[in-house]
Amino acid sequence: MNADGSGQVNLTNTADPASEFDPSFSPDGRLIAYTRSDGSQAHIWVMHSDGSSQVQMTNSAAPEQEFDATFSPDGKKLAFVRFVNSDCDIWLMDVDGSHQVILTNTPTMSECDPPFSPDGRRIAFFRGDGTQFDLWSMNVDGSGQSDLTNTPSPALEEEPAYSPDGARIAYRRFEGGGSDIWAMNADGSGQVNLTNAPAQSKSSPVYSADGTLIAFSLFSGGQRDIWAMRADGTSQVDLSNSPAPASDGNPDWESIYFCGGRRATIIGTDSAEKLKGTKHADVIVGNGGNDKIKGKAGNDRICGGAGKDKLVAAKGAKDLCVGGPGKDTGKGCDKGKL
Repeated sequence: MNADGSGQVNLTNTADPASEFDPSFSPDGRLIAYTRSDGSQAHIWVMHSDGSSQVQMTNSAAPEQEFDATFSPDGKKLAFVRFVNSDCDIWLMDVDGSHQVILTNTPTMSECDPPFSPDGRRIAFFRGDGTQFDLWSMNVDGSGQSDLTNTPSPALEEEPAYSPDGARIAYRRFEGGGSDIWAMNADGSGQVNLTNAPAQSKSSPVYSADGTLIAFSLFSGGQRDIWAMRADGTSQVDLSNSPAPASDGNPDWESIYFCGGRRATIIGTDSAEKLKGTKHADVIVGNGGNDKIKGKAGNDRICGGAGKDKLVAAKGAKDLCVGGPGKDTGKGCDKGKL
């Protein structure tokens, strides 16, 4: 749906008993990772953001289950949860499903909810051992594990979500009959209750791309909707407003890139790379890294990002080249600003 709740579209529309949940956009907005369950087993799938090209990424045998997939900031990895023998662990794999590696490997504990920090260096997660339930973080190879919340039972913290600058983590805290959305500094300090309505059940917080808003799910009076609020907890508004028995949850935000006033059709990652246009008129955004971006046929719009990018127009084309925040250069551009 759109950020104001309009334009709701069914992307998967699979026949019963299949159900899909836990959607996560790739950093460039082109893909969505999600969980598909047939009622007895769950696996990680990936599709294009319009719902096309649905591909299964994990294929373990029952009773193993996989869920909670999230993209790394460069879009090349997926962190996910695998359930085996009554315990959950955090795993890592390439975006095509290959090179699956376990990160936590703690037989007496369960770990889940693994978002990457925006710089790709850390992964936050929930850990529970039956007596204490806290939020932790670790390096992307599983080392350097640190307890962030360290609150005694019955308090339970889960579903962490980094702010875009990596400075804050929003999360769900359950204590008693309901749950609230909280936020803290990335090192666990400065914990504050943002919603402060314990009679309701709130879950699945996630920051908008500019960090000013948090979307979440709220259950109250038999109705479960997607809500949004400012990052400080003010201006809470119901976005989906679906009457029971409809139930809305697990929101995620799409990052949208523009170049020269048009929405990007080709988007780079935070890594240095070579980007090339197609035979059509393209709108290309380099994003991060020291990129070489080359137009092809058609009158393209080419924008750099962070880093020292080289923007190259196609011969004979009237390409618009626009520099990003880095020191970009252009070659053969018809117009623009570098």
